[in-house]
Amino acid sequence: MHIDWFILFAQIVNFLILVFLLKHFLFGRIIQAMDRREEEIKSRWDESERMRHEAQQTAHECDLRSQSLSDQAQEMLNKARKAAEEEKELLISKARNEVDQAQHRWYQTLLMERKTFLESLRRRSGLYVYETVRKVLTDLADSELEDRIVQSFLNRISSLDDDTLRPFHQTRKAKGVTIVIRSAFTLSPEHKDRIGKTVQEHMKVSFPIRYEVSPQIISGIELMLGGHKLSWSIDDYLEDLEEKFSQTLKEELPSPPLS
Repeated sequence: MHIDWFILFAQIVNFLILVFLLKHFLFGRIIQAMDRREEEIKSRWDESERMRHEAQQTAHECDLRSQSLSDQAQEMLNKARKAAEEEKELLISKARNEVDQAQHRWYQTLLMERKTFLESLRRRSGLYVYETVRKVLTDLADSELEDRIVQSFLNRISSLDDDTLRPFHQTRKAKGVTIVIRSAFTLSPEHKDRIGKTVQEHMKVSFPIRYEVSPQIISGIELMLGGHKLSWSIDDYLEDLEEKFSQTLKEELPSPPLS
């Protein structure tokens, strides 16, 4: 086989020229376009990564802010609940105190009314008993009720023991002392004479005696000497009635409110 080297060489040269031309006018532009496209894609990728990073950062910041707001909201809610609970306790305590005070005032008022009622009952009972006894004694005998009261008072003086008389004996050396005799009725001269003799004989004291009428003494007589008192009256017999009646009322009353 005969090879024409000139033609072969010319074809090689033409091929190289073609390659050069293709590279310069076609492949070069294609490569440049591909490079530009690659740069553009890379730039967009970088931009998207930057934006993604910024988005993540923003999302993280939003999460932090949201958590902070949530914590603040929870803290405010807790404070509001605590304040509401404290206000509730304060109102309950205030209401309880007001109720306790109202109960205390009511109880004190009830006690005062009971005391007033007992005093009224005591006086009325005494007067009623006095009148009843007067009528009974009048029907049974000719002696007056005052005589019986005076005699009962004298009997009481006569029956005193030394321990009871000791406070009265201690006033013997005192000066300017007066024996005061109070009675619910006016004593007759005979009554006064009997009382004076009995006092001197059994109490062993000699002081001037002043007689007074005191309606507060219910059907009785009392002796005052140096701050010491000796008495006899229907009032003494009413004390048991009053005590029993008071106990009955006490059982009906509620217990006093605790302060």
